[in-house]
Amino acid sequence: MKETDTERIIKQILSRRDPFGYFIVVAVNSVESRKIIDKYTRDGSIIVEYVGDVIIIRGKSRRMLEDLARDLIVRNLLAEL
Repeated sequence: MKETDTERIIKQILSRRDPFGYFIVVAVNSVESRKIIDKYTRDGSIIVEYVGDVIIIRGKSRRMLEDLARDLIVRNLLAEL
């Protein structure tokens, strides 16, 4: 089975961790991306930082960040680094 672009991007994103062990997702700073991120921040398990025109999202739950990254990819809101 051939790996799709989305799966490759997800695998690449979730292979990165910060020095504290958090997975990191970087999104474009827009109203739409903030609405998507708000759905995932309700339980307080992710850290969100607004830095200029990007949003840095950190979390310990691989599954939650994978779902968040998929929502951002579908709407083309994932920031390119």
